[in-house]
Formats: sequence, structure tokens, C-alpha cells
Amino acid sequence: EISCSLVGSEMCIRDSRKTVPQEPIIVEGTHEAIISKETFLLAQRVIRRGNHEPRKVSNYPLRGLVCCGNCKRTMTRRKLKDGSVFYTCHHSNHDRDTECRVGEKYSESRLEDIVYNAIGDFLAFTEKQAVQNREVGDIRKTAIKDCAAKLKALQTQTDQLKNGKLRLYEKYTSGSISKAEYLKQKTAFDEKLAENAEAIQKAHERMQELDSECSCSDERVNQVCEQYRNQTALTFELTHAFIKAIYVHDADNIEILWKFRDILSLIHISEPTRLQLIS
Repeated sequence: EISCSLVGSEMCIRDSRKTVPQEPIIVEGTHEAIISKETFLLAQRVIRRGNHEPRKVSNYPLRGLVCCGNCKRTMTRRKLKDGSVFYTCHHSNHDRDTECRVGEKYSESRLEDIVYNAIGDFLAFTEKQAVQNREVGDIRKTAIKDCAAKLKALQTQTDQLKNGKLRLYEKYTSGSISKAEYLKQKTAFDEKLAENAEAIQKAHERMQELDSECSCSDERVNQVCEQYRNQTALTFELTHAFIKAIYVHDADNIEILWKFRDILSLIHISEPTRLQLIS
């Protein structure tokens, strides 16, 4: 049994087994358009993206880095009518029972000064450490060279002692020296060989120590420091190259979490501000 029905704008042909929708046929240009095609397409683009243009993101230097020292959440950045900018713990504004400092405001310009000085100290310290590492590296190379020369000399001396001991035995077997004289000289050779063997063992151990010593330098840190060493102002790229987070405990206690290993344990930037540098 086959039946036909009109559903909406679709003609459906039904039988006892299935329903087969037929696609409508669209023919352009049969009626005069109310608006132009260009206007229609422009309207569709506006509808899809909304009525607002995409908001421009400002990459200010401390963006996303300033956090509350208590709850560890990112602080809210606020700008006043006079143009000044400050940070505050947004969490504390909504929870009066929190241990965060409720209503405490921290000047962005002061935080930027502290961070800029801290990065400057970081760069100066890494430069000083790089010089020390080069000096240590030169000393290490000299020590390895001296140790290798000592091993070579000891091995040559050992070979000479073994040859001397062999010739001594040949003299004894040929009857050139008595048994008592042979045993006396053999004991002297054995003692000297034992001393050389101990000295060679210690030299090998020292060589292994020198080979296993790793340089204190960090090439990744050195590369980043070299890239930003001549920076004259705090920028988004500069702060985010070195810093993971800035924890503000209070106005006089700011903690910086670095992206690199712990180079500085504690440094005083300016009193009464105490800046902790950790990694």
C-alpha cells in the first residue's frame, strides 16, 4: 500500500516499509529579492559572531602571574579612574571568613618594580655563576690532564719494575746471584710494584670522579639570560620567560616562583620588602 502526504515543505512517499523524504528543489531568480545577496551574507556573518567585535587581549607584564599568597589563586587586576592599577584577592571579596587579606590592594607599578629588580639580580647572579663555572671547568680540565699524565707515568714505571724483576729471576737461574740476594731484591721489587698498583688505583678513582662531575651551568638558563640581558623595561615576554608565579603574602613579603632551578635562595631587594626567590 502506498500513500502520499505533504509534511511541512517536504513531500513524503510512504509504503508499509519505509518513508522516503524528497529534497525540495530550489531555483534562484524566480522571484525578486527583498535584499541583495551581499547584504544577506553580511547579516549572516554578524549573526554568527554576535554584535561585538572580538575583545583585544592586552599582554601587560604581570598578566596571569600575580597570585594570592594564601589561597594561591590568581589575583584580580583593577584599574581606577585616575589610571592607577592594583591587584586584589577576588576570592577574599566574596568570602569574609577567608584568611586572605580582605580588601588589601597591591599597586601594580610597585610589583613591577620589584619583579624587574628581581630579574635583574637573577641575570647578574647567573652571569657571575657562569664565570665561576668557566673557571671551575678550566680547573677540572687541568686536573684531568694531570691525572692522565700521572697514570701514564705510573704505568711506565710498573712495566719497568716488572722487566727488572724478570731480569733478576734470570740472574738467579743462571747462578749469577745467590738465592738470598735474589729474595732480597725480589722483595724490594714487589713492594714497589704494590705501591704503584695502589697509586694507579687511586688515580683511576680520581679520574672517574672528574669524569662524573657535571657542570653547574644550565645551558637553557644561559640562553634565556643571554636573550634578555639587555632588556631595559619590564615586558610580558621578559616576565613570562623567567617566572611561573608571583605570590603576594602581604605588602612586605613577595615570593617569586621561577621557571628554572633554584639559583637564589633568599635576597633582599629593598627594605622593608623581603623578596623570596624560589624554584
